[in-house]
Amino acid sequence: RFYAQLVLISLSDQYGYFIELRERDFLAGQLKDSLKSSLRSSDIYIQYSCCQFLAVIPDAAPEHASLVENRIKEAFYSRLPGRSDIVLIFSFLPL
Repeated sequence: RFYAQLVLISLSDQYGYFIELRERDFLAGQLKDSLKSSLRSSDIYIQYSCCQFLAVIPDAAPEHASLVENRIKEAFYSRLPGRSDIVLIFSFLPL
């Protein structure tokens, strides 16, 4: 059986709001670099909005969602030590 996951990854502040304008480009760039380093070459991602990315992850069963999420979070937060005010929100949709 073929599995795939569509993932919406959103950057927000600790209150669930979009990031302030002055930091959006920098943080979106950090997230893009994190996606590049933590996804496989067969995974596809695009920037959906100023603070959101969409990723399609083939061969990922629903039970692998937390592995994907943790890999991306680890790559992102390693680039931003001490920034607990920035939150990544993940929404998974099986395809």
